[in-house]
Amino acid sequence: MFDDHLYIKRKCYSPILNSNFKKSDTVFSLKSNSPFPDLCKITDDISPHSKNVFGYIFGNPLPNSYETLGELEKNGYVSCAEDISTEINWTLITIRKYKKEILLFIEYKRGYDDAFLLGKYDIAEDYLTKIEN
Repeated sequence: MFDDHLYIKRKCYSPILNSNFKKSDTVFSLKSNSPFPDLCKITDDISPHSKNVFGYIFGNPLPNSYETLGELEKNGYVSCAEDISTEINWTLITIRKYKKEILLFIEYKRGYDDAFLLGKYDIAEDYLTKIEN
């Protein structure tokens, strides 16, 4: 039986890891030429431990400080595609990968807002600590 997932990994992910070309160019080609379902299959297997390619795919989605928020040179940078739908799909890849973290942040933010508005500053401080960690 044909394994579509394995085929996509060999066709798209392997060249990124083994490319003699600039990784950013290889990832840009993947970004520009792959349909969204294929991008999902490829990026589902990429972990933060794949440092040689992770930054090019996800950038710095969970920065530890404001200073690291826009560090594209360290984390890799892939040029913007001409098609807006391609850029939206690329953004959705990161949102999809980090949905648990995003939902947890929203939960903590709501808790912080409620505590702050009700004057429960010690509880608000606890939420800030959770967000920062």
